[in-house]
Amino acid sequence: MKKTCLQLAICLCIIGGVMTQNTFAQKPADSKYSLETELNLAGTTITAPGIKLRYFMSETMAISLGFNYSSSKETSNYTDLTTEASGSYEVSSSGMGISPGVQFHMAGTDKLSPYVGFSISIGMGSANTDGTDVGLDSMGVMGYSADVSSSSEMPWSSFGWGLNAGADYYFAESFYAGVEFSLGGSTTTYKEGDISWTAGGTTITATTDESTSASMGVSATGGIRLGWRF
Repeated sequence: MKKTCLQLAICLCIIGGVMTQNTFAQKPADSKYSLETELNLAGTTITAPGIKLRYFMSETMAISLGFNYSSSKETSNYTDLTTEASGSYEVSSSGMGISPGVQFHMAGTDKLSPYVGFSISIGMGSANTDGTDVGLDSMGVMGYSADVSSSSEMPWSSFGWGLNAGADYYFAESFYAGVEFSLGGSTTTYKEGDISWTAGGTTITATTDESTSASMGVSATGGIRLGWRF
């Protein structure tokens, strides 16, 4: 939290320091679009980067549309030490979303273009599990269990909003790097899910209830935005 607040303070100081100047960032005079992605510097997990397209309606105003997709799968294998028979348990998830928004660019330097804006995000996806010859023992510990299988599927959807502040730094004509901070909130709805469990040829099915969670706070991008203005 302290790191995020410090980053936000630095960003606001940069924006405040350049607002009194009268020129706009270095870029082609007739460029109307920009395409950007994000180089993730947070953590060690490699994920598919999102992309964002901006259309500059004027030198000071742009509309944007972002798109992101994520997918993950992890498989755990369990072996019976006596018979050496094995089973597997797979956990997977996928999701996609879009984020339209608007930005208002302020006077900056020859290379720096600070902005503020507003955006919303809409997403959907699902989380799934699939187990074969894997079950829980009397202590609730997962391990190999012959003729036991299970599966589950939980779809979800989300809606969020954000008040954004950031800056584009043009390190070369038409190419820029940037950071962005957001104050916003989001709501995630976990829809009714299906659970199936089979043991000894008998199958039991159940449906989970719909639930909702909400959050709000200040966040920063997990990396550096890299873009091309054309």
